[in-house]
Amino acid sequence: MEMSVRKSRQARRAFVAALVLSAALTAAAGAAEGPKGHWTSGERLFGWCLTEVAGMTENPLCVGFVGAVADVLAENTAVSGYRVCLRGDLVTQPAVTLVARALAREWPCP
Repeated sequence: MEMSVRKSRQARRAFVAALVLSAALTAAAGAAEGPKGHWTSGERLFGWCLTEVAGMTENPLCVGFVGAVADVLAENTAVSGYRVCLRGDLVTQPAVTLVARALAREWPCP
């Protein structure tokens, strides 16, 4: 049972990471200048998520940032005007499916 809970948490993190990364990349692409009043930019988050850390399967900066935002959103609190409704059935899907789905929704092909 502990393994299935761990897999469920990992899938949820992957899903939320895809959403947050998607939003961050969109915001970063549209911004002419750096963020004002924000500690972390979309560009910085993107770099963290792509940077490998020796001896670790995930970059703790990426996972920590995304996890913190996910924790706030999970409490039905808006972040920069955005709300999410995480459904249990989504977190049971493979992470690659969740990432692909989130990116396809953000940047659909014509």
